[in-house]
Amino acid sequence: MKKSLLILMVVQGIWGYSQKLGFEPFYIQIDKKNKITYVQSHALIIGISEYSNGWNELPGVKTDVKEVKNVLKLHGFNVEVYENLNKEYIDRVFSNFINRYGQNEHNRLLFYFAGHGYTLKTPYGDHLAYIVPKNAPLPKSDLAGFQATAIETTQIEIYAKQIKSKHVLFVFDACFSGAMFTTERTVPDALSLKTAGPVREFITSGSENENVPDKSIFRDQFVQALTTKNADLYRDDYLTGTELGEFLQTNVVNISRNKQHPQYGKISHKVLNKGDFVFILSDSIFHKDNSIYGTIRLKSKISGDLYLDKRKIQSISANSVLVLKKINPGRHFIEVKGKKIWEDTIWVYEKKLTQVLIFDEIYQNSNYWMVDSRDGKIYSTVQVKNQIWMADNLNYDAGEGSYCYDDSLLNGNLYGRLYTWKMAKKVCPEGWHLPKKSEWDKLLKNLGGYEGINDFAFSQMVIGGGADFNAVFGGFRYSFGAYDYIGFHTGFWSDTKFNNDIAQYCSLSKYGQNVTFQNGHKQLSLSVRCIND
Repeated sequence: MKKSLLILMVVQGIWGYSQKLGFEPFYIQIDKKNKITYVQSHALIIGISEYSNGWNELPGVKTDVKEVKNVLKLHGFNVEVYENLNKEYIDRVFSNFINRYGQNEHNRLLFYFAGHGYTLKTPYGDHLAYIVPKNAPLPKSDLAGFQATAIETTQIEIYAKQIKSKHVLFVFDACFSGAMFTTERTVPDALSLKTAGPVREFITSGSENENVPDKSIFRDQFVQALTTKNADLYRDDYLTGTELGEFLQTNVVNISRNKQHPQYGKISHKVLNKGDFVFILSDSIFHKDNSIYGTIRLKSKISGDLYLDKRKIQSISANSVLVLKKINPGRHFIEVKGKKIWEDTIWVYEKKLTQVLIFDEIYQNSNYWMVDSRDGKIYSTVQVKNQIWMADNLNYDAGEGSYCYDDSLLNGNLYGRLYTWKMAKKVCPEGWHLPKKSEWDKLLKNLGGYEGINDFAFSQMVIGGGADFNAVFGGFRYSFGAYDYIGFHTGFWSDTKFNNDIAQYCSLSKYGQNVTFQNGHKQLSLSVRCIND
C-alpha cells in the first residue's frame, strides 16, 4: 500500500524527447541489397471507456490507453490519443490522421481501438461487425439507432484502402467477427524481401459473441510482446505483425482458459496482403548508439530496503539521495520496505533522468508550501504583493471533468490536470479559490503588464522567470476528447464568465511570448491555478 503523502516524478527533457518521436527515419536491413525504410512512425489510439446509451462502462480502458501509448512511444511512434468519441468524431479523427500521416508510402501507421465490439447477424446469413462509439444504443433495444451510430468494420476497410503508406496495422481490443480479413493460421515467415510489400494487418482481441474482460488480458500481452522477446519466433530481434498476432492468439487463449480467442490476418486484397508490419526489438538496432539507458534519481524520506522490479538494490536511510544508472527504458516497479512501505510504477526514458521524490511527512501550510488535505499532494506557493498563488498547476483527480493530457499520469505530474470550467470553479482545496479575472489582472499588472501594456508578465511567469510563478505549457483538451498544444500553449481558467456558454481564461503562448485574455467554451478543459482566500 502506498503511504507517502506526495510523489513527484519529473522526467527532465521529456518534451524535447517526445517531439522527435515518430519523425526520425530508420531502416531494417533484410539482406545485403534490400532493406525496409520507415521514414516516419505514427499511431492513433481511440479508447471508449464511458458509454452513455446502455452499454457497460469499461473503466479499464483508461489504463489500456495509457499503457499502449507508453509502449508505442518506446518503439519510436508519434502517438495521438482520443477518448470517448461518437461516430462523427471517430470518422473525423481517422480521416485527419490519414490525411496527415498516411500519404507517404514509407510511413508506418498503427491504429489501436479499445472498447466494445458487436457482430450483427442479418436474416440473410451475413455477419456485420461493428466497433461501438460512446453514444451508440444497445442493438437489442434500438437496432436502427445502433446501425446509425456505430461504425461497421467495412468503413475501417475503406480507411485501410485510402492509406498510401505500405505498412499499416489495425489492433482492436474488442470482439467481433473478422470478415474483413483472412484468418487462415500459418507459421509466421522469417523476415524476407516479401516483408517489404504493402500490407493491411488486423488483430482483434476476441471473436464474435465473446465477452472481453475489462481488465484486459489482450492489452497486457500486447505490451509484453513489445517489451520482451517472447513473441520473437525467429529470435532475430524483429517482431512482425504476424508474429504478434500468433503470440496474442496463443497466450490470450491460454490465460483466459479458452474463453477469449483473438483473431489475426491480412486484408482480403490481392495487393495489400503481401508484406508484414515490423517492430524492432533490439536496442542496438533501434537506437543509433549505445546510450540507450535512462537514469533514476530517488530522494526518500523513508528508510528501508529499496527494490527495483522485485529485486533488492540496497538499504537506504531516511533523507537519502540515490542515483540508479543504466536503467532500461520502459516501465519499472519501485518499492521501499521498512517501518513504512512505499511502492509505485514509473516510466524511464532513453537518455532521460526520472526523479522520484517521496515525502512522508505532513508539511504544514507555509510561505513556500501548502498541502491539499484531500489527497496529500504538496504545492509550492508564491506571494506577489498581497496575493498568494499556487506556484504549481493543480493536479487533483476530481473525476469527470478533470483530465491528464493524453490521459497520461506522467503528464499530470508534469503539467497538472486539465479541468472544464464547471469543475474548475469547485476544484480548489479549502481556503483557496479559482481567481476572478480581476485577480488575474492584478497579478499581471504587478508582474509588468500584458497585451501590449509593458508586456513583461510573460517572462516573469514562465519557469525561470523572476516571479517564481512557474507557468508550464500544459496544452488543453477539446470538448470531444482530443488534446492539443502541450509544450506550446497554456490557459488558466478564471472564475469570470462571458455568457452562459463562454468563460474567460488567461492564455500564455510560447509562440508569441505573450499573455492575453481569451474567451473559451466552458466544455474546454484548461489548467487551474488557485489563489488563497
